[in-house]
Amino acid sequence: MNMNSSRKHQLAVLFLGCVAVSAAAQAEQLKVMTSGGFTAAYKLLGPQYAASSGDSLDTILGPSMGKAPEAIPNRLARGEHADVVIMVGYVSPPL
Repeated sequence: MNMNSSRKHQLAVLFLGCVAVSAAAQAEQLKVMTSGGFTAAYKLLGPQYAASSGDSLDTILGPSMGKAPEAIPNRLARGEHADVVIMVGYVSPPL
């Protein structure tokens, strides 16, 4: 390997290392609120998404409706933050 080829190889390795570090630094923790009707699909797809994106998922389960404090609309009305809300559309509050 000549000097020019070796230098290109070193630069390529450095570039790939920077890309890997950058991708890891951009991984986020997403807060996901989901209701029971979607739990099976979420449990299947959530880990696949996390593995492919590098993001971690903080999951909060709750009913789509009702007066319980754990109900998703009540959580949102109290100002709880969610990055993703998965629930029945006809009862979802305006976001």
